[in-house]
Amino acid sequence: MSGFKPNPNLLADNLAAGYSNPILYLPLKDAATAHINTGTGGDFVQNGTLATADRGANQDNCVASNFNGSTDYLANSSMNGSTSSVFTTSFIIKTDTILNSKRVFAILDSPTSDTGRIQAVLYDTGRIQFNFQNTSDTLIGNINTPNDTILPGRTCCISLVVDMSSESLCKLTINGIVTTPVIYSYINGTLPTDSLYMAVGNYNESFSSLLDGDLGELYFDTNYIDLATDNPFWDATTNRPNSVRKVMRDIGSNPLIALPISADNPGKNYGSGGDFTLFG
Repeated sequence: MSGFKPNPNLLADNLAAGYSNPILYLPLKDAATAHINTGTGGDFVQNGTLATADRGANQDNCVASNFNGSTDYLANSSMNGSTSSVFTTSFIIKTDTILNSKRVFAILDSPTSDTGRIQAVLYDTGRIQFNFQNTSDTLIGNINTPNDTILPGRTCCISLVVDMSSESLCKLTINGIVTTPVIYSYINGTLPTDSLYMAVGNYNESFSSLLDGDLGELYFDTNYIDLATDNPFWDATTNRPNSVRKVMRDIGSNPLIALPISADNPGKNYGSGGDFTLFG
């Protein structure tokens, strides 16, 4: 699994304050001045043509890790939430190949359950289908993105908010754009999101349905965020997704699940639902 994390850099502030005087310091802020050494050792000679990056390494970049499609998945066997008729979820995905019925994540009764309480499924048409049941195991929600939402080798940020009291409160955004969901079922009811098992990149421990591709910045909580009016998962200025840690800071939330899915510690959950275990 591969990924990266934000890396704050305070050296420029220290130089400005006179705390250090290094031989070599290249700010590398702009291609035109990349060769300028702010330290004492003299400037560099620039060879070739450089381009200025859109986003620096010290900015809040999103993380993703690769799931190999054969053994990799994450699991949390003791996710303790509360029953709710509302939830908000968001994740970033890039598939290597699109194969039928691959689960992005599933919330289940147990590690061997064959029915998802709440699940996000990737289909070979390039759509994501969200299915969820009520406390009586009745299917009350079947919500889809349009076909070709997910294309091989392309990154996509999917965000969905649901309030089962009204279909009008179901909001979907794809890469920050408000999109009309394809709804086959939407019945008022309560979702059993307490004391459950959650698998990420797989369906469960008994069924082989492992995701093949990159997955990161998975957010899930039993609260309502109106994505149509204020989407915290997408930065409209840079036209890029926001990390789950930035979302938590910006809106002051403590969600059930906030997984950057970084390769150095892919199971680290910054939310309240406990860390995940890596399998594979």
